[in-house]
Amino acid sequence: MNKVIAIPVVPGIKKKKRVVIYARVSTLEGKQDSSYQLQVGELTKSILKNPDYELICIYADKESGKTNKRSSLQKMMDLARAGGIDLIVTKSISRFGRNTINVIEAIQELRKVGIEIYFEKENMSTLDPTIDFMLTILAAYAEEESHQISTNTKWSIMKKMKRGGNTTTRLYGYHIEKEIFTIKEDEAKIVSFIFDSYLQGMGYKAMIDILYEKGIKSPKRCERWSQSTLETMLTNEKYSGDSLLQKTLYGKSIKNHDHRLGRVNQYLVRNNHPGIISRDKFDMVQKIRSSKTKNDHKGESHVISPYAYYFYSVDLGKYLTRIIEKHSKKYEVEMLLGSKNGQRVYLRFEYIKEGIMQMAKYLVDNKATITAELKEMKKPTLAKLELEKERLYGSLEGQTLSESLEIYGQISDVLLKIEKLSKLSDMIDNYMKIARKLSNEFDIVISKELFSSVLITGFELNLILSISGEELNSIPSIKLYKHFIEKPIKHLFIYKTMFINLLII
Repeated sequence: MNKVIAIPVVPGIKKKKRVVIYARVSTLEGKQDSSYQLQVGELTKSILKNPDYELICIYADKESGKTNKRSSLQKMMDLARAGGIDLIVTKSISRFGRNTINVIEAIQELRKVGIEIYFEKENMSTLDPTIDFMLTILAAYAEEESHQISTNTKWSIMKKMKRGGNTTTRLYGYHIEKEIFTIKEDEAKIVSFIFDSYLQGMGYKAMIDILYEKGIKSPKRCERWSQSTLETMLTNEKYSGDSLLQKTLYGKSIKNHDHRLGRVNQYLVRNNHPGIISRDKFDMVQKIRSSKTKNDHKGESHVISPYAYYFYSVDLGKYLTRIIEKHSKKYEVEMLLGSKNGQRVYLRFEYIKEGIMQMAKYLVDNKATITAELKEMKKPTLAKLELEKERLYGSLEGQTLSESLEIYGQISDVLLKIEKLSKLSDMIDNYMKIARKLSNEFDIVISKELFSSVLITGFELNLILSISGEELNSIPSIKLYKHFIEKPIKHLFIYKTMFINLLII
C-alpha cells in the first residue's frame, strides 16, 4: 500500500493595503485647524484599527476650488499613478473636491489603475457601482449651479464695464490692486524693449533669443518667450495707458463672436492708468502690424514643428533648427542649423537620424545587460531612500500640525522615488518597446519618448535617456550607464568621425 505523506500548509504573509488620508480645509487656523484635526484624527483611528491597513501618508490642502491648484492632491495623484497607493480615505465627497466634475475625473482615473477611494461620511467606496448613479446626479446639479454662477458673474462684469470699471487683475509690467495700476519698473523695461525692438524692425525670433540669453523669463515664468506672448503684448492698448473693455466674450475674441447671441458693445477708457509707452508709439506699432498682416493668414493658429526645442547645441547654448535645403531643384537635404556670435553649427540631419536609430537598436540588443547593470547601480540609492523614509516617519512624533504636513510632503516625495525605482524593470521594458519602434524607422515623436534630450557638442551626439523624465541642456556629470558608437561622416567634403553617446541618468 502506498504511503500518503501530508504536506503542511504554510500560511502566506498577507500584504497590507497601503492607505493614505486626504483632507481639505480652507485654512489651518482657528476653526479650520480643529476641522482638520478632527478629519485626520477620526480617519487615522479607523485605519489603525484595521489590521489589513498600513497608513503610509497624510495629505492636506488649505486651498479650496479647482484640484489643479492643490499641490498635496497632485502629489497624492502622482504617487497613485506610480502604483504606490491602494486606498485613499477621505471624510466626504465635498472634502475631496467641491468641483464634482473634477471629482468624477479623479475617480475614473484612479479606477483605471485599481485604486479605491472611500468616503467616510457617505459610507461609500468608488468600487461600489451604486456610486456612479449618485455622482451622475451630483454632476448634473453641479453643472447647473456652475452655469448659474457663470451667468451671474458675466452679468456683473458687463455692468462693471459699462461704468468704465477695470476687470484686469494681472498684467506683465504692472501690479494691480483694487483697480489701481502701479508700474513695476523692472518689467516695464522689458515691455519698452519689446515695443522699441519691433519698431526697429527686429524679428520675434531675435527678440526671444535676446531675452533668453539675458535670463529674462516670460510672464508665465518660462525660460523662453513665445511669439504669441510678444504679439499679445504688442497689441495690448493697456501699455499705452488706455483700457478697452469687453475684448472677449465667453473666453473668445469679440471678432469671432456669433452675432446671433446679440450685439456686444466695447468700452474704451482713455488714460485709465499710467502708461509704460506713449500712445503714439503704440499706434505706430499697430500700423506696422496691420501692413504686415493683411495677407498673412491672420487668425490661423501657429503650429510648432515637432523638431523644435529638441536638438540642443551645447557650444552655442541654443536649440538648433531643422531646415530643408533645395539644391538646383534636383534634390533636398535635411540639415540642423544654428549660429551665434559668428560661431556656426551645420550638420546633416541624415547622420543624426541614423545615429539615433543605431543607439535605439543597441538598447534593444543589450536589454538584459543594461537592465542588470541599472538594477545593481540603483541598489545603494534605494537603500538610502528607505533609510530616509524611516527617518522621516520617526521625526513625526511631537510635531505641530504645519510641521507634520511638511514632513508628510517629504515622505510623499521619497515614496514616489522608491516606487519608481522598484518598478525599474517595467520602466525599462517600456523604453525598450519604444526603442524597438525607433530602431526600425526614425520618427521624431518616438525619439522624444525615448530620449528626453539630445545634446550636441562638436561632432558628439549625446542622447539622454532619463529614468526620471528630466530634460537637460548640459551634459550630466553623473551617469548610471554610458555607451558610445563611432560613426564615419562626411562634413564639408572632409571625412570625420561622429560619436553617438548614450547617457542613462
